[in-house]
Amino acid sequence: MSLRWRRSSPQPDESLQLVRLPKHDYAPQQNAVRVDPRGIGALSIHLENLELTRSIAQEASSLTYSTLAAAIDIGLSMLETQHGRRSLRQELGRQWKGAGPRSNKAYVDHFLRRIRHDFPWVVVERMSPNVIVAARRLDRLTKGSEDSPKRFGLYFNYYGVTAMVHSCGQAPTSRTMRQRFHTYLFKFACAIAHEVCTLLVSHSHNHLSKAVVVSASHTRTGFDNMLFGGHLKFYANEGVDGNHPGVPHVLDERGVSHQVDPDYVRSVVLEREYTFPLQVTGRSYTAHDRATLRLQNMGALGAGYPPPSDELLMEALSERHLRVYDVSESDLRRIPHRLGPLKKAVTVVYVR
Repeated sequence: MSLRWRRSSPQPDESLQLVRLPKHDYAPQQNAVRVDPRGIGALSIHLENLELTRSIAQEASSLTYSTLAAAIDIGLSMLETQHGRRSLRQELGRQWKGAGPRSNKAYVDHFLRRIRHDFPWVVVERMSPNVIVAARRLDRLTKGSEDSPKRFGLYFNYYGVTAMVHSCGQAPTSRTMRQRFHTYLFKFACAIAHEVCTLLVSHSHNHLSKAVVVSASHTRTGFDNMLFGGHLKFYANEGVDGNHPGVPHVLDERGVSHQVDPDYVRSVVLEREYTFPLQVTGRSYTAHDRATLRLQNMGALGAGYPPPSDELLMEALSERHLRVYDVSESDLRRIPHRLGPLKKAVTVVYVR
């Protein structure tokens, strides 16, 4: 048997709660006490460190962990709306030719509960600048049940994450940086929703074929069209500094890009008010317009693939003690307003 210890952090003197888990199972025990069913469970975020040739697990009190946790929560909340669930069901319908609407609904509901309870590994690594988030099935990860979300990893672009963390640090004293931080949260949240749809399809196929790997992210065009109203890309004027998240635009089937309303972005990030498809302004640009204005592509959903190797994460997961965190809904929702790191989380240490 494996042992898992729980304690509230950062208080070091709190009593520990021992939970027994089946051997080699990363997933939290189903009857274990959770901090908040609407929070995020067993969230572990690893940051690339090339000098150590491995990824380093981030503390919940770090800005990297806190800002990514907030973005993940917003992305999951998008999918948990009625429109988000319908978009996922329709994507499953395109993949499961023999499954009826009732089966798809039950599976989507099950998957969304499971992924909140036990979120996939999160890795921050250097990738192509156009990639925001990319999903990978961790085929070499033999521990954990086949049904566990920990069989998958979400890879976040190192440059985008560090820029988001920088903007959050400057946000309390700069309106411009505060706007950038909120745009970054929105950017990562939409990319997370897109990639979680990819994980859903791959996760569902696990019950049909052991050989299926994560599908290419760019195949989710039907899902993007229904949830966002088209393909979501981020543009910025030529010559902007590398920390700029870009301005979100929705591209329609004619290739015309429509700018997402900045007020809508703020309402999503700060108030969790969702309206789908995304609300846009009257400003639109054809491909010719974008070339004339020399708009730079600052990232797009499904723009590429994760790094070709998962060596850094595999080295980190080889440790005997794996520290993950449960984060409550109230803490997650404070981050965009507080513009600072988490004050409290629940530490879960797996002893293997």
